[in-house]
This record gives sequence, structure tokens and C-alpha cells, in this order.
Amino acid sequence: MDIYNLINSKAIQEHCRKIKHQFNTEELAVLIYRNKRMSIEEKITAYQELITDYPDMEVIERINCKHYDSVKDMIQEEIQRIKDLRKEIQTESENMIYTYETCYRNSYLQRFEESNNLYKTYDDVCMALYQELKEDTDNEILNIKLIKRTLDRDGIRIIEKYNIENK
Repeated sequence: MDIYNLINSKAIQEHCRKIKHQFNTEELAVLIYRNKRMSIEEKITAYQELITDYPDMEVIERINCKHYDSVKDMIQEEIQRIKDLRKEIQTESENMIYTYETCYRNSYLQRFEESNNLYKTYDDVCMALYQELKEDTDNEILNIKLIKRTLDRDGIRIIEKYNIENK
């Protein structure tokens, strides 16, 4: 894995590469977590590589992180968390609907435009998204948010966000 490619900012990426900055296992886990270009599957693979190939270490307690004796335990919990979320968004359930929002290249302030389309299944909303991407011959779509939410006004809401590059 090229660890510098985990950094979202190209300028910081190149600076760290130039000075040959070395990241510890916890820092690499955070870079994977924050990475905006990696898919869930790519993140899981990168996390697995950290568990297999990088040294273990203690994780100290912080405001946004509890204490772990092993960073590998923390990484394994994160892998399980994202797998569970992925399964939850794909599993059909009562009183839940799917929809999506798109962000177009030329939209004012690149805001997401909500779709009026409602779907009962994950597969149905994915088919609608694929069709919209297929029809986007000018490559105007920048991002898509696939949303699963309850019919209740204050119910849960799960979002998958996709950045569209070289579709």
C-alpha cells in the first residue's frame, strides 16, 4: 500500500512523501478512516493489511476515541462496524424506503439535489442510479448519496456517498 495516497490533500500527500514522513499504525488507520476516495471494500482491505503487516500499539483515550490495549482490536471493530452498516443499508425492512440525491458539476454551490424517486429495495434504487449515470453523457454528476430512511419523520437515516470519477 502506498501510505501517502491515503492522504486526501494532494499537497500534504506530496509534502509527506518528500520528507519521507513515517506514520504509525494508529495514524494509518485514521488516514484510511478519513479517506474520501476509497470504497468500503478498499478500506477493509487496507485495514486488513494494517492488522497483518504493521506493528501493534496501544491507543490512548481521547475525546473521540476510547482506550485500546491493541490498535489491531480498534481496527477490527471498525471493519465490523462498516460491514454491519453495509449489511444494514442493503437489507430490506418494514417502514423503510430508499431514495438518492445527486450533485451536479454545474449546480449552484455544488449542492445535492434530492430525487423525488422512492424505492422499496436497495436493488431498485441501485438500478435507478445506474440508469441516471448511464444517461449522464456529459459527465456532470460529481457525487451521489444513496439514502435509506424510515417513514417516520424523526427515524433513522443511513447514507452511502459515492464520488463519481472516471465513470
